[in-house]
Amino acid sequence: MMHTSASAPVRPPQRLSAADWVGLGVLALLLVVGLSWSKWLPYWDKTLALSQTSLWEGSPLFDAAGDSVWLSGAWEFTLVYFTAVWKALLIALPALSIPSMVMVGKAMGWKTTAAMGATVAVAAVLAGGALALLS
Repeated sequence: MMHTSASAPVRPPQRLSAADWVGLGVLALLLVVGLSWSKWLPYWDKTLALSQTSLWEGSPLFDAAGDSVWLSGAWEFTLVYFTAVWKALLIALPALSIPSMVMVGKAMGWKTTAAMGATVAVAAVLAGGALALLS
């Protein structure tokens, strides 16, 4: 008895449409502007101040919890950590979720439009934020 396996038809690679190129450009712009605002410029300012004064204005994050090892210390650390990283989180959620959602949509045969991209972006950010709260 001979078994033959039928393989799935191979689709030829698709060329990127104008909407795809615009989306990639917007994503690149979001990353450059967002990372500049959230990470690079604040570190540049800290480095410049440190080089001029030789004094570090910041404090270690672990000092935020103090001597408490219970929930109050953990909560204080969480608040201090969130204030340190909220800008980067604001940039990272859409920058990382939008491309994956668009790839899933394309794999399912969705046609890429600006309205769909905006809807997917909002849904992805909300879903990612909700899932992050659960973990």
